[in-house]
Amino acid sequence: MTWQEVQQLADYSFQSCSGEADEVIRRADRLCRNEFLFDRRWDMEPTQGSVVFDGPIRWDHMETGDTEWPVMLARQSYLYDVALAYLLTEQPRYLNCFLRIVTEFIENCPFCTDPDCHSWRTLDAGIRATVWVRCLAWLRPLDVLPETFLASVRGSLAQHFTYLYGCMDHYHLLSNWGVLANTGAVFAGVWLAENDEPGVQEKIPVLLDRLACQAEMQILRDGMQWEQSPMYHHEVLWCFLELILLAGEKHLALPPSIPRKAHAMCRATLYEAKPNFHQPMRGDSDDTDVRDVLTLGAFLFDDPLLRSGAYALPDLENLWRFGMQGALHYASLPAGAPPKRGHAFRHSGNYCFRAGSGPQAAWVHFHCGPLGSGHGHADLLHLDVTACGVDILTDTGRLTYVDDSRRTGLKAPAAHNTFVIDGEDFTDCCASWRFGAIAKPIKGEFHEDARYGYVSGMHLGYAHRGLFVRREVVFLKPGVLVVFDSFFGSGAHTCRQTFHFGPGQTALTADGATFSQNGVHARIQSFASGARLTLDPQPYAPLYNLSKQTACLTVSSGFRDGGGILTVIGFAQEADFTARKLPVTRAIEGTQLPDGDAQALEICCGQNRWTVLFSRQEIVGKVNLLCAGGCRGYGEAIVFDRSGHPTVLSW
Repeated sequence: MTWQEVQQLADYSFQSCSGEADEVIRRADRLCRNEFLFDRRWDMEPTQGSVVFDGPIRWDHMETGDTEWPVMLARQSYLYDVALAYLLTEQPRYLNCFLRIVTEFIENCPFCTDPDCHSWRTLDAGIRATVWVRCLAWLRPLDVLPETFLASVRGSLAQHFTYLYGCMDHYHLLSNWGVLANTGAVFAGVWLAENDEPGVQEKIPVLLDRLACQAEMQILRDGMQWEQSPMYHHEVLWCFLELILLAGEKHLALPPSIPRKAHAMCRATLYEAKPNFHQPMRGDSDDTDVRDVLTLGAFLFDDPLLRSGAYALPDLENLWRFGMQGALHYASLPAGAPPKRGHAFRHSGNYCFRAGSGPQAAWVHFHCGPLGSGHGHADLLHLDVTACGVDILTDTGRLTYVDDSRRTGLKAPAAHNTFVIDGEDFTDCCASWRFGAIAKPIKGEFHEDARYGYVSGMHLGYAHRGLFVRREVVFLKPGVLVVFDSFFGSGAHTCRQTFHFGPGQTALTADGATFSQNGVHARIQSFASGARLTLDPQPYAPLYNLSKQTACLTVSSGFRDGGGILTVIGFAQEADFTARKLPVTRAIEGTQLPDGDAQALEICCGQNRWTVLFSRQEIVGKVNLLCAGGCRGYGEAIVFDRSGHPTVLSW
């Protein structure tokens, strides 16, 4: 990169993404004051308050008892801000800040693998090496870095490389840590090899083969990273995308599995994203915009589908990745039609419905899949609902990794839109990174068309009680959900369902609750028999370290010898629905079936009227039909439209 190219990019930056450029400069000014606040979009553990060092940086500083604070300090992703601020403004103070921070780390934070040292974990050392090399790629060609500084950096990167190259084990093979560590080793190795460091060049193919193995092992066939957290899915994806970019620049021979898996991960990001292109807060994840990921993916893969979810023009950091020619190429890429239907991630057990298009679309997410790693939560059969740009039902987030009741509470079933039986958690979140008993999910069926959606799932979390539980969800597009929670077993039991609303105004009703935010309304109506309903504030953390509260509707009821609970959720234009329960009969005999065998509802909203019927048991031993509200059909989940025409969603 020449100074002429820098000036072209700087001018373009202030034209096309001036807000981002101003924000980068603001963050860089903060760093020049030795003030640290971790608030970049993809900071893994962002903070809400600043720490100012009077004198040299204390790399072992611990804030609020959270070991993630020194970890974030040591990763040094904030160096992108001072490097970019220098390129944007050519003001020497930003370059001097960059030089000072790197030098202070090298001189004052020597290599250490003691468990109490939080600056040299493999994950963080890998991130730091990648950051340094990317910044050096911007700055070194401009001939502004002192030779003494470069010599010091070379020695430290050699130490990083040796350490990261030697860290491969079973844990690193399967964990996101291994991908970030090996990516850092590749970046360090390529830079060192270019600077004639002996014994490095021949090890780079070994690192790339490791990463290929990690890609095959960690990325499921549906494109999801196995740890059940979009946050760490994207941390791994960023590594793969950066490697593809590096390989193109440095003519590295990447194993084909890396770009193949990265492309699948980008598609998964698009298909799971909410209508506002934020990732769901599943597992240990924040409410984060993913359009910069999709922008880089669209650029690397020339993919019109990814382009449909990406920025119209490159965001600031991607602009400086692409360069001017790359930015012009990106602007010429055609955008395909965005997804108008949902998607079944059948291997990870994540399922999405969509109704409509654009940021006002309705989006429903259902989870019934493996726990993943310690970043997974006890969220089996959890349901998210977003419509008209408003989160109506939501995951409550992660808040902290500090091992206390806040951490385990937000990982527990009660922090999710699911249910527990007899007051017992189906998965035991007993510590920050540790579980006791873990419920096994049983994935069900998925169907979606222009009018309806259906998904189901079970788990074995109560098998030791002789009890099996299932949730079925029917989506009557564009804005009514019918949830049927059913139980198979004997004896008397209790069920506690929880529904966590997003930020907004809520009120308890006789049979549910109402919700309103920014003119968007929703209502929940429960048909649980003899239920006790409460509406209480509960923790909600859209970002790590950001504690808020939202309302949670809890429905507590009892059942004997199996049974089921119907719940209707109407939102946006369909919030003003009416619903009534209908008797279900056998067509030939005319005998009414008990609730333990089948249940049905009639739902009316405006000109729409639906009858929804669920059959829990194999009750038709010969040719026969099930009848409800003048409609008749055969199946386990059936929707009848206003004319009585049946659509069987599950047989």
